[in-house]
Amino acid sequence: MYILFSCPHWGESYITGEKLQKIEQIKLNCKIFAVPRFVDVVSLNEDNSAIAL
Repeated sequence: MYILFSCPHWGESYITGEKLQKIEQIKLNCKIFAVPRFVDVVSLNEDNSAIAL
């Protein structure tokens, strides 16, 4: 989790440099952190009723 700071006078929002670095590390190492998994997929008819799961 990161902290988002907001300025009440100007309405600007920002995060700290330390947290931005952590986010960048996660982006660069996403293959290390990612876990492969199966997800269910459904097909829909034109009336949005399910055809198959």
